[in-house]
Amino acid sequence: MRIAVFSDIHGNQYAYEAFIEAIEPEALDQIWFLGDWIGYYYGGCDILRDMRARGVRMIRGNHDQYLLDALESGQDRLAALAARYGQSYEIASTELSDADIDFLRCVPAEIVEVTDGCRIRAVHGAPWDLLEGRAYPDVDRTKFAPWAADYDFLFLGHTHHQMELDYGGLTVINPGSLGQQRDGNRCSYLIFDTIARRFDRFSVVFDTAQLIRDVKKWDPHQTGFIEVLTRKPL
Repeated sequence: MRIAVFSDIHGNQYAYEAFIEAIEPEALDQIWFLGDWIGYYYGGCDILRDMRARGVRMIRGNHDQYLLDALESGQDRLAALAARYGQSYEIASTELSDADIDFLRCVPAEIVEVTDGCRIRAVHGAPWDLLEGRAYPDVDRTKFAPWAADYDFLFLGHTHHQMELDYGGLTVINPGSLGQQRDGNRCSYLIFDTIARRFDRFSVVFDTAQLIRDVKKWDPHQTGFIEVLTRKPL
C-alpha cells in the first residue's frame, strides 16, 4: 500500500492545492492527515470539505479540539482563540454546517492498523499525549520505549518539524507541516510504501504572497504568521 501522509495544514489552502496537484499522478491507495486543519490561516473549511470528499483518513489535532470545545463554550472562547491563533476560528464558526461539526466530533485521535505486515500507529501529538504531546528531533528516544515492541512505524505531527528516528525497532516519523513549516525545511509531506517499508519526503511550492495578503487582511497584527513562512533551516 502507498499512503500520502501530511499534517498541520492549518487552513493554508494554497499549500493544500499544491499538494493535491502533486499527488494526483501518484498511484496512491490512501491519504492520511495527522490533524490540525484549523488555526492560523483561513481556508480550513474548504480544505476540510475537500478532504471529506476525497475520503482522506483524518485524525484529530489539538487545534481541531480547541474549535470543538469553543463551539460548545460560546463566543468568549472563540474570541480568545482568535486573538491567539487568528480569525480562522471565527470564520469556521460561521462557515461550518451542522453536518461538518457532527463529522468533526467523530474524527478519531489515532489510526492503528496492520498493513502488509507493518504495525502502524498515527497520532497528532505523541503516544504519551495524543493531542498535545511534542516530540522534536532532539527528543530523548527512550520516551518511545513503551511502544517499541507494539509497532513498527509511528507517525506524529504537531511540532511542524520533520523528523525520523529509530528506537528498539520502532521508526518514528514526522512529515513536517504542510501548511506552516517551522524548521525551515519547506512545507512538506511524505509518501509511505508499506510493502517496501520506506518513505520519500516531498515539499510543495505555493503562493506565499497571496497567503501574506490574507494574513494582512484578517490578522494584520499577527506578524508571526508571516515570519514563519520565510524561516531558514535550523
